Amino acid sequence: GANLVARSSAPITMNSYQKVDEIDDLSPVQDATILIYPAYCDQPTNELRWKNIKPSHKDYNLRYALAENLKITKSTPPVFIYEMLDDSHITSAIAYFLAARDAGVEAELHVKPKGGHGGGMNFRKGPDPVRLQLCVDWLDRMNFPRNK
Repeated sequence: GANLVARSSAPITMNSYQKVDEIDDLSPVQDATILIYPAYCDQPTNELRWKNIKPSHKDYNLRYALAENLKITKSTPPVFIYEMLDDSHITSAIAYFLAARDAGVEAELHVKPKGGHGGGMNFRKGPDPVRLQLCVDWLDRMNFPRNK
């Protein structure tokens, strides 16, 4: 889910079809991007090779490189990212965040220490109130209107 949201946040550079009616004059780009446990936004890396490299020789620019087919520019909408430190896909969250920062896109990243991939999505217990509140606070700071 979050990977699709990340990809839909990328600026559209070409029309994929001919205009049919007035609705096609509206931008398909969202006003904001909310990524919860994003995956596959970073360049695939060889984890075994990475683990065997001495810490002094690790190139973190490569480790947290954005996926080649995901472009973030200054016209990418602002982004809120929520992740778990022990999620095996945390490099995706970091790569997207760093690319957004480098492009001048307003970005906010929150990382909790434990929970794994999708750790706060336990539907039996209900949604993670901390994650929800952080996101609501971010939307308020971004001046998004609330539905009443």
